[in-house]
Amino acid sequence: MADVPGNALPSPTLDANAHRLIVIGASNVAQSLGRIIYLADEAYGPRMNLMIAGGRGRSFGSPSYLAIRRLPSILECELWNAASAQPQRTTTAVVTDIGNDILYGCDVETIVGWVSECLARLCGFDAKITLVGLPLTRVRRLSAAAFYFFRTFLIPRSRMNLQRTLARAEEVDWRLREAAQQYGATFVEPDPSWYGVDPIHLRARHAQAAWRRYLTGVTTAPQRTIKASNSLYYQAITPHERWLMGRRQQRAQPSIQLTSGSVVSLY
Repeated sequence: MADVPGNALPSPTLDANAHRLIVIGASNVAQSLGRIIYLADEAYGPRMNLMIAGGRGRSFGSPSYLAIRRLPSILECELWNAASAQPQRTTTAVVTDIGNDILYGCDVETIVGWVSECLARLCGFDAKITLVGLPLTRVRRLSAAAFYFFRTFLIPRSRMNLQRTLARAEEVDWRLREAAQQYGATFVEPDPSWYGVDPIHLRARHAQAAWRRYLTGVTTAPQRTIKASNSLYYQAITPHERWLMGRRQQRAQPSIQLTSGSVVSLY
């Protein structure tokens, strides 16, 4: 892949024989979008088919709001219909960023049920799945003051306290490990060194290592650091569906074509 931006096109050609990679998450997906695209193309391209359901504050089972923007839930987005309509092909999937629904006040059974439904759907595509656990080691070190600061900054509507959040996170993480076994997924525990003061978002200098591990399972240090200068370029592209200031916006997918011939769809 060349070190130049791909071209945003109305409807790039989809290679029926290409490797399909499905990435599901929230803010860590959004803030590392350029890296994810580059690393995915490096590992599975050329002519890879990358399908991403991400976005800051994204919920697995409820619509999510961030300032003037609303996104459908991951379970209700068009990714599933689009993937089902494609011919059966080799598929890899990554599921991460499960903690938002804890801060939204959802109970453990609801959260695990939503994630399990995602895993079941991915199994229907015969996907090789990586399920990323919660950054519990880092969250356990939070003081009450730091927790309230980040909770207010990230999800102002949340009324969860530190004790309830941590207890729920511990149970959700344990249940995710069980779900990984049930659905034949590889469970990855995030490295606490990947996080800084912010306990849930990957530090920029560690994002490449984290995503390389999530996408490919490689844990060795990369020989070179990629430049994700196109990240904002990709984030500015309209996904399949969103609402801004109450107005619905839609865009045909795939909406990004890379110089290698790989295509990217955003949901």
